[in-house]
Amino acid sequence: MVAALEELKDQLSLLFRDENERTLQKARAPRRREKLRTVRLDHKSTDRVDIKPCASSPESDVMLAPVTCNVLRNTISDSIEDQGINFFFSNYAVAMGNSLDGQKNAMTTWKDMSEDKSLLYPVLSVGLAGLSNVHHDLNLMHASRKYYAETLKYVIRKVRDTSTPDLQTSLKASLILTLYEIVTCGEPNSHSAWGVHMEGAASLLRLITERMEQPSVRTQILFCFSLFVKCFQEHRAAPSAYVEWTRKICISQSIEDMPASDLVMIMMRFINLNASIKAGLIDSETALSLLLALEAELERWDEELFPSSNISIVNTEEEMEYHYQGQYLYYRDLGSARLYSNYRWARILVNEQILRDSTSVASHSPDHALQQKKSIKVISRLAAEICIDASGQLSRHCNPQVLYDFPPPIGNVFVLLFPLVVAGGTIPAAIPDELHLWVLGTLDKILRNMGVMQALRLKEVVKRPGSAVENTNHLVDATSGNLEGKFSDIFWRARDMTEWLRSTHKAALGIPLGAYASLTNEIRRSEFYTIFCMQTPAENATARAAAVKSAFQFAFDGYITYAYGHDELHPISNSSSDSRNGWGASAVDALSTAIIMKDSDRVNIILEYIATIDFNHALSTDDGISLFETTIRYLGGMLAGYDFLNKDNGPLASLVSDSNLDNVDTLLAQSIILADNLAVAFNTPTGIPNNNLYFDPPRTDGSTTNGLATIGTLVLEWTRLSDLTGNTTYATLSQKGESYLLNPQSAEGVSGEPFPGLLGTTVDLNTGLFQDGTGGWVGGDDSYYEYLIKMYVYDSDKYASYKDHWVAAADSSIENLASNPSTRPDLTFLAAYDGTERLFVSEHLACFDGGSFILGGLVLNEQKYIDFGLKLVEGCEDTYASTVTGIGPEEFRPFHPYRLKSSESDSPQWVESSTSINDTNNPHAPATDAAFYAQYGFYITNSAYILRPEVVESFYYAYRATGHEKYRTYAWNAFQAISTTCRASSGFAELNDVNSAGGGSQNDFQDSFLFAEVMKYSFLIHAPDDVWQVENNGVNQFVFNTEAHPLRVAGTPV
Repeated sequence: MVAALEELKDQLSLLFRDENERTLQKARAPRRREKLRTVRLDHKSTDRVDIKPCASSPESDVMLAPVTCNVLRNTISDSIEDQGINFFFSNYAVAMGNSLDGQKNAMTTWKDMSEDKSLLYPVLSVGLAGLSNVHHDLNLMHASRKYYAETLKYVIRKVRDTSTPDLQTSLKASLILTLYEIVTCGEPNSHSAWGVHMEGAASLLRLITERMEQPSVRTQILFCFSLFVKCFQEHRAAPSAYVEWTRKICISQSIEDMPASDLVMIMMRFINLNASIKAGLIDSETALSLLLALEAELERWDEELFPSSNISIVNTEEEMEYHYQGQYLYYRDLGSARLYSNYRWARILVNEQILRDSTSVASHSPDHALQQKKSIKVISRLAAEICIDASGQLSRHCNPQVLYDFPPPIGNVFVLLFPLVVAGGTIPAAIPDELHLWVLGTLDKILRNMGVMQALRLKEVVKRPGSAVENTNHLVDATSGNLEGKFSDIFWRARDMTEWLRSTHKAALGIPLGAYASLTNEIRRSEFYTIFCMQTPAENATARAAAVKSAFQFAFDGYITYAYGHDELHPISNSSSDSRNGWGASAVDALSTAIIMKDSDRVNIILEYIATIDFNHALSTDDGISLFETTIRYLGGMLAGYDFLNKDNGPLASLVSDSNLDNVDTLLAQSIILADNLAVAFNTPTGIPNNNLYFDPPRTDGSTTNGLATIGTLVLEWTRLSDLTGNTTYATLSQKGESYLLNPQSAEGVSGEPFPGLLGTTVDLNTGLFQDGTGGWVGGDDSYYEYLIKMYVYDSDKYASYKDHWVAAADSSIENLASNPSTRPDLTFLAAYDGTERLFVSEHLACFDGGSFILGGLVLNEQKYIDFGLKLVEGCEDTYASTVTGIGPEEFRPFHPYRLKSSESDSPQWVESSTSINDTNNPHAPATDAAFYAQYGFYITNSAYILRPEVVESFYYAYRATGHEKYRTYAWNAFQAISTTCRASSGFAELNDVNSAGGGSQNDFQDSFLFAEVMKYSFLIHAPDDVWQVENNGVNQFVFNTEAHPLRVAGTPV
């Protein structure tokens, strides 16, 4: 490959060179049997014309006509990379001939490009994708996706740090990414991704111009045309930023650029008028009057402003595959070609709308009839010109005789697709059957010969209803049922994503670059991304699981080195702390993860350590001992270790060294000692436990209340201890407190169950009565609901009533708490509540809810819970995908109680919806967060990340339920973001701001649940099936406690 590259100049410098070059040389005279003739296009007829020889200077003409199929000629090797490069330039570049300026400006050789890969990789991704589509070669597509993945990473990195000087390269890479999505649109999410890259490129171009790195006016205007296409497809007006940018461009125009700037201003008015018509804001008569004025301007533009020397027709006698009526067009420069191409489709659409409105007005005058005939004639002529234009630009792919030294700028087939669909899909009365069928045939050839998958979808748009081409004799027949909706879904069909792009980008040109990085990350998270490299999904999973295991070992070894015997490692200062009683929480929390990873060395280290813990004494702290935290971390961790390693039925008992066999039994013995000391918590008048304890001697702090989660998240571990020891005391103690939650009673004046199955938070230890009606699936309440369904999994016969309470809570949540952000209705979250008032607030902790619903759906065989859980998973994934770091925040408000006013507003203005506009419980997004909320559907109220696992946990359940690779990719990208941003000297540190580069700054603390949960779920989602996996062979032989410690179920697995 390098040998080939060394012989080439910088083809990509030409690919993106200024389209307003005035020194382009005429191409070498090709050997072909054709008659070159020149004439101003005859606007009275589409018949072939006899014309005079071209008088244009050989130094300035550009022929968009046949060129070589083998751009690299004899330098091409058999390597996949060279095949991709050759296919790209042979199929996706516009034939322009030799450019002296282009040669002078070729500062970088292909060899140089192969070293930085910033443009070589995107070119390879597109070229190999097209080649794969043509030959149906999966290996080529795998290679293509590998280069695409690398390009995505490059773009993400660059747009997150715009201080780098190579924004031009980032812009070019983004533009090539749009081509990739068009070529591969048969894949999931690619039509959405095109919109993302287009918006991102707009933002980059705007930033470049603001930095005075001014591209030509012509280049900027041509980019505006592409943005207007997007606006037209979405039936929305050009955002104010588009308008401002366009006007600023036009002010800086030269005389030479006047035709371009005049046309773009006309088109902008048409886009805005079209949006008003679609929204029903103006009547047909007014619309018709305005449309006729636009048509008059377009007619004058064509006749007076556009220089007659810019375009010629070539008649050819040679049979070439794409030719329409034996003609193709000849342009002075590429800018003129693209400008006139945009003029044609815009004027066709204007005249279609004229026909539509002229048949809708109350009075039909003779003038209307004349205008209808004129509009049909204009459409007919311009549709034919589009086909003739396309024929010349496409026929070159079939003529191997003509050789050029430098491939020209990109575009060609990609800029032809939209005009072709406009021409072939227009009203049947305006075009002959021949043209309609030619467009369909051409789209088919673009698919077969160039591998552009988008052409397959566009064929369906162009096809007319019925098996035969319609033959209409009356204008009314021609306009009714054929114009409306014809272009509502055409071209990239970005409906699934543009619904929210449309609502979030009203006030911006493009999107914020941070948002572009996050959206590009979202593309990487798609199911499509899972085979971007040469590995199969299974091979990917194996490699990813190994990477997670390596990260676990790195952090655990740091803990052993600097914090052994203590609760937490401080990974920046390489020191330690003891917030969990000084019993070595990190070691105990790491045990079940090390077991599942089959890390025998570390399993045995932890077994030896646990045997030395003195659970009769605790490190004195002001906060005392938390019954809840001690149960889920220590008791849960040791019981899980025993279930895995015991010699009777432990599935991984072989991990234990001979010298440690006795220490497996010690796990159970230590659990008994710990539970006996914790049992003092239940010495209350009701048996509801007090959460705050002290040892030496064991006692409570005298509190009179406890919370829903801290009462309701004991029953699984304490019941398991009873089942393992045969001592029912532990289960009885925990279930006594639980009984007050399963049969809730409220204090006077309080509704402790505001919605069926949904409880308040605070319970009086003396009376058992709920003291409030505030709650939700949030911290303080969350794991009560989690354990309801998990107790059913643990023993479905004994704890069927727990399942009933979970079902009641789940159904009530779907009915009363399910909420969609006003700016992102595609997302779903669960609101909290105060009584029956919903509180639009959430947090990282609450993101376990998707996994809980999915687990419930699996074990109850209820698809509605799985489906709802998957919606919740996508909402929480959005909180990761939307931040600069790719990690979700600690707290956020994902809802707004108000909805946006209609789309005519470019600024966030809110109108009352379901709650008071002055509701202090649901405040507006602060002005500083309004744009972020409008974009992503939430705004951040606490931007920290303290190594929480809940989002990855729900990804795990989603994958186990569906088998969809995208959830593995979600988890992998989250893990990569955490591993990259949180990694410190000896472990992983907390972050202070997930929406700042590098996480803002790191906090010197590594909580033990990094080992128990983040590492475990990140590993398990990529690990092979085994008995401890959720839904293994359709049943659950283990159930995970809220700290992700797997406990063997006691009943028949469900």
